[in-house]
Amino acid sequence: MVRIRDSFKYGVFAAALAFGATGCDDEEPMMVTPPTKASVPVTAATTTAVANKKFTFANGVAQLGTTGSTDVTFTSSSAATVVAGGKTSMAMVRYGSCIFTFPACATPKVEPCDTHTVNPCTLNVDASGAGTGSFTLGNATSASVSIGMASITCSGTMCNVQVNGMTVGMIPLPTGSTGG
Repeated sequence: MVRIRDSFKYGVFAAALAFGATGCDDEEPMMVTPPTKASVPVTAATTTAVANKKFTFANGVAQLGTTGSTDVTFTSSSAATVVAGGKTSMAMVRYGSCIFTFPACATPKVEPCDTHTVNPCTLNVDASGAGTGSFTLGNATSASVSIGMASITCSGTMCNVQVNGMTVGMIPLPTGSTGG
């Protein structure tokens, strides 16, 4: 048997639910503001996305054995051209760090001609405007160049970094990148 007083309580509760009184606050959900810049480790996907873009290191790349202006162009996911001191060398490239293997003293060559492990090895992406990027090889950072369409989108605690429609890396959502 339902008493009138109980019916009234259930009726008030049902009306509150119908009008949206759920006990939760009515604040807007937090919107994620993605960063406009990101540095990602270099991988085969990274070099493919920026293939045939020349990155110039004004003072050389010590870990490649160069001291003057050095141009590095990734020609595929596993190869690069290095120009330094008027000499051009082709290198096979592997990742983990960037591991450049130059053929046994090919002519012309970068000195010394062997295997060079460069760490850190990162692509620095700026998605705030026209899509620019630079490479950090060891302690040297190249000048920024146009790399095409760049974007950084975030979901949850991770951000997807894309260049020319290709995912080149994932980074954690930086502290302070959320807001209303």
